[in-house]
Amino acid sequence: MKNKKVKAVIFDIDGVILNSSAIWQQVEKKGLTGDAVWDYFGKHANSEVVTTNTKMIKLIENFHILGYKIIILTARSESIRKHTMFRLNLDFYNNSEYKIEYELYMRQEDDTSTSYEVKQNHLENILKFHNVFCAYEDDDSNCKMFSENGILTFKVCEGNIKSFNS
Repeated sequence: MKNKKVKAVIFDIDGVILNSSAIWQQVEKKGLTGDAVWDYFGKHANSEVVTTNTKMIKLIENFHILGYKIIILTARSESIRKHTMFRLNLDFYNNSEYKIEYELYMRQEDDTSTSYEVKQNHLENILKFHNVFCAYEDDDSNCKMFSENGILTFKVCEGNIKSFNS
């Protein structure tokens, strides 16, 4: 019998599940580059300046209830995996009635590729084992990449971020 692919939905973190724009603004203001970006980001990823999109958590919860594998695909560095998982687990625990399990795909520590390249490379592997129903993303180039791979794609816009919890 042929192996059946697992049905899945992809979510980005920054700009979709979390609003971390205040950290990115500080990174730009300080002129940080390379590893210094991820060091700074990791130290502030769980701070009060990062807000949770509780509506997106509820959407993730609904896909979970329907039996979809939740895939979180981010260009965040592996160097902050512990911080990232802590925050996601906390947000899922605080905003969902269910234990939401997920697969987390991140940028390798020494990878200087663009977000598009990181996500495209991971997507090639994801599609080997998953039938991806749709993706939620905030970056135009990544939205286009998902769409070009036949994935129904929803762009989360800045206006959605400002009204996360209203």
